[in-house]
Amino acid sequence: MGQPHHDPYGFFQQDPVDLSNMRPFPRMELFFQMVLFLWVALSLWMKRLLL
Repeated sequence: MGQPHHDPYGFFQQDPVDLSNMRPFPRMELFFQMVLFLWVALSLWMKRLLL
């Protein structure tokens, strides 16, 4: 109990949503989607400013 990061079952008990999604990195995937959306929005905004 002193080192929970060495126990994989403790990690899964903290996030039961990861088990239902069956994805290795759901949060990183969402983070990359947000970054991509922000990059597209900024590029369109810059195009509007230049035009």
